[in-house]
Amino acid sequence: RAFSSNNSYATAGVDGTTSNYVKCLGYGFAIPAGATIDGIVVRVERRSSSVANGGSRDAAMRLVKGGVIGATDRSTATVYPTADAYEAHGGLADLWGTTWTSADINAANFGAAFAATKPNAAGGAHTIRADHIEITVYYTDSVPPVVSSITRASADPTQAPSVSWTVVFSESVT
Repeated sequence: RAFSSNNSYATAGVDGTTSNYVKCLGYGFAIPAGATIDGIVVRVERRSSSVANGGSRDAAMRLVKGGVIGATDRSTATVYPTADAYEAHGGLADLWGTTWTSADINAANFGAAFAATKPNAAGGAHTIRADHIEITVYYTDSVPPVVSSITRASADPTQAPSVSWTVVFSESVT
């Protein structure tokens, strides 16, 4: 229920407790082979039914590599609002305590795991709702584009003062 922002929520009740993980996998990345992974940002769209008694917050925000929930935690101490709001975790140059290859990111068992808590048992339970867990991977493509084809676009080069060519590359270039 957390693969798109569509108001179809993954929910959990917390009251002096921590929820189980919401584990989202299979993002369908297609990072080019040989690319250098520079950083990963996970944005979670979530809310709580209440901000009373200290509110609710992240218990854990971790990446999943090879199907295994990682040890590096990027949770924040932000109290969840009562309306949907995104919170970013990680950064443009944050590798979350591990090394990454394009194959790791492209794998069906790559993703994110998120848990929430209401640390204070006072008052009533809070209902946590997670609507969307979005992952952005920043990378540098270390494989330069190559020429796929080159054809003469002008008349016979021996009879013209200049010659034009059409060059097609393996990917878009500027």
